[in-house]
Amino acid sequence: MKLMVDARYTRIGFHDGISRYTASLLGALKTLIDTGDEAAAGLDLTMIISDERQLDMLPDLPHVKICSPTGPLEPTASLQLNKYAPDVVFSPMQTIGSTGRKFKLILTLHDLIYYSPPPPPGV
Repeated sequence: MKLMVDARYTRIGFHDGISRYTASLLGALKTLIDTGDEAAAGLDLTMIISDERQLDMLPDLPHVKICSPTGPLEPTASLQLNKYAPDVVFSPMQTIGSTGRKFKLILTLHDLIYYSPPPPPGV
């Protein structure tokens, strides 16, 4: 299976939550591959980055570079990824452009909490 992991939210210079989450997930997958763990049998893993400096914060794995996740081309991200023919793309955020995608897409929803909780019903 050709799995691509969206590492474009990796901070440059230091990790924040999503950056650390992504780097840790990639590190764990790399360990499974490097140790020959049967869970990773047949796994072809590639990172998706948007800035070469992100590589300093990520494990040594194959990578491709596409648009910034906060740039104007983000709605075309899936079209950019189609040329690499992934089976699955995983993103640690819910905002990757999915128009025209030809692969399975796994997204993570974050921070679905209230900054100021509403009052309980009936109060």
